[in-house]
Amino acid sequence: MSLSPGRALLFLLALLASAFVWGWGSPTGTQAIIWLPTGIAIAGLWILGLEGWWLVALAAAIHRFTLHYDSSMILASALGSTAEAVVGVLLLRRFGVRASFGRLWDLVGLFVAAGLAPLASMACSRIARGLLGSGFVTPHYSGWGGWWWMNALGVLVVVPLAGTWSDTRSLPVRARVLSEGLAIVAAVVGIIWLVLTLVEPGLMGIILLYLTLPVALYG
Repeated sequence: MSLSPGRALLFLLALLASAFVWGWGSPTGTQAIIWLPTGIAIAGLWILGLEGWWLVALAAAIHRFTLHYDSSMILASALGSTAEAVVGVLLLRRFGVRASFGRLWDLVGLFVAAGLAPLASMACSRIARGLLGSGFVTPHYSGWGGWWWMNALGVLVVVPLAGTWSDTRSLPVRARVLSEGLAIVAAVVGIIWLVLTLVEPGLMGIILLYLTLPVALYG
């Protein structure tokens, strides 16, 4: 699929929206352990082509700029996000993953990409902190485990959805399938809204967010 200006704009908006979605004032949301932009970046470059790498870098830079990161960390984030997405796509291609995800081997490739791609962004961050310096004074391994699994989960959540959608969107959609799909989306959004609105911030709120998992698996 070619990267037309319209698709490029939609890809950029999806990246930015997914990055800002947890910044709506809910402490529970900011602690959520699924980082959707990683999945969207890999899925987007996988479907649209690696020539869209600069959109990932731009989205990361804009997001970090609004969070008042210093210039060195903005650069590190842009490089890291781009490297992560490119590595993820190359791994999907290396394993011959098909967008339909109809084979067990496709899932193997997906899990490998989800597990290894976040290491690219973590490496860029480590190198940037060492060479460029930053205003972030944290222990060497502070938060890195959480960083890895939230990005990996972002890949596992988004890439199969985007892949199967791109593989089947040309097929005729029956009313029953469409209504069922909309109901699943409404259920997931409703669960997230209820948890972020009614539950006190903390571990329990994060755990309750996983109520979306069986709904997503059914979908």
